[in-house]
Amino acid sequence: MLPITVFTPTYNRRNKITRVYRSLLKQDNTLFEWLIIDDGSNDGTEKTIQELVKQSPFKINYFYQENGGKHRAHNKAVDYAKGDLFIILDSDDEILPNKLKLIWDTWNKFNKNNKNYAGILAHSIDQNGKLVGRLWPKNTYVKSVVELWLDDESAYGEKMPIYVTEILKNYKFPSLEGSNELVPEGVVWFQIAKKYKMILLNDITRVYEVNNFDALSKSAHSDKVAVWGKSIFFAIAVDLSNRFFFYRPLRFIKIAINTSRYRYLSNISYHEQNKFINNISAKILVILFIPIAKLLLIYKKIRNNFGKVKK
Repeated sequence: MLPITVFTPTYNRRNKITRVYRSLLKQDNTLFEWLIIDDGSNDGTEKTIQELVKQSPFKINYFYQENGGKHRAHNKAVDYAKGDLFIILDSDDEILPNKLKLIWDTWNKFNKNNKNYAGILAHSIDQNGKLVGRLWPKNTYVKSVVELWLDDESAYGEKMPIYVTEILKNYKFPSLEGSNELVPEGVVWFQIAKKYKMILLNDITRVYEVNNFDALSKSAHSDKVAVWGKSIFFAIAVDLSNRFFFYRPLRFIKIAINTSRYRYLSNISYHEQNKFINNISAKILVILFIPIAKLLLIYKKIRNNFGKVKK
């Protein structure tokens, strides 16, 4: 086993992926492998990677799959990964110099065979050098992803997730047959957070493209994008209400409404969605707010039709 697997999913990013490579050249090359899953690119990505393999001082493992979405690429990467830790570095990201060593040293310092930690969360900056989100509160070293999300979703921002590979093998992304639509990463991160906490590293480790973040943010609030994945995400989120409802009651009421709303939008069956809701109290909470979810769907449909008429 190696200390770290750096995983890069890519799709038609031939001209961008070399940025990842150049940033990896500034790391200790004995610490990691670079694992690339090509999600059906047709722009010559494979040829570019082959050229990089010839000159690279570190191990590059490249695999091609038919276009199936980032979540399927992630699942395949977890199966192939040889590192103890698993870092996701998208094809237009960069990791800052010597940060892989910092991450590995941090893990060895705080972990000490503690089985309660799933990994590390570190900070990112955008391409203009601006911090994405905010720094962790002082003297806060360990929290779950869910606790951070409930404390302040905007402060959480786009952090760099580093997970234990063996834990990820037990928490795969679900997939809808015949579809490659986006599945929110929270589907996996929240399930892991039911059992594990994350070490919070108050250090900037990655450069993250804000334009991509903006696009994902817009899709996160769209009723037309990734509705099946969102129906699963909200089911997993509402299942946490038995532990956190009184901490953020209004948030969980909204989650309960969205659980039903996206179930109707995605046409997922009640039984299939219910597989992700284990607590009776959470199931009752969802049922209580079904009428509001239906009313909200009717309202949005009327508003959209009215907008079309005005045009």
